[in-house]
Order: sequence, then C-alpha cells, then structure tokens
Amino acid sequence: MPKTAPLTADQLVARYADDIAFAAEMKPATTVGNFIQQLDTAHCTLAEVSGISLADDPDVAAPYLTDAEQPDTTTAEKQTLLQKAADLMRDIPDAVDEYRLMS
Repeated sequence: MPKTAPLTADQLVARYADDIAFAAEMKPATTVGNFIQQLDTAHCTLAEVSGISLADDPDVAAPYLTDAEQPDTTTAEKQTLLQKAADLMRDIPDAVDEYRLMS
C-alpha cells in the first residue's frame, strides 16, 4: 500500500480559505492563525445568522488546528489533530454554497 504524505495545516488553509473568507466576509487567510480566527467569524455567519446546520463544524475544528500548531505537539499527535480538523471541515464547501444561495 503506498504511503500518503502527512497532512499539514497549510493544506487545510489552502483547501478552505476561500470558502471561509466568503462566509467571514474577509480576504482569504494566508496563515494558519488568521484562518483559525476566520473560522470563528464564519461560524457566526453560517450558524447564528443564517441558521445553516453544517456550520458548527468549522468552530469545532479550530481547537484541533490550534493544538496541532503548538510547538510541543508530537508528529503523531499533530497528524491526529489535523485529521480531526479535516474531517470536521469536510462539509464547509456545502455550507458556504448554501450561504451563497441565501445571499
């Protein structure tokens, strides 16, 4: 079985920055720290203002990203945390598409 490359926080930012920025009404984040901040704003917009049910996932993913970026996190822990964040953010494009239709 081929070995897959480790997941990185930067990959998650690249994958979801445009959607999160749209929901947060900001420019796309270019750093993990800015992305984490935008997740909270996007959550408020999607869940609390628009009532989109998938919107709890971005807010829940933020602590996993934060913990994965800590200097004392081991490589194995980091991969586990990033995978949890990735799993929670998987539906972001659908939630943001729903929000786009409402706008």
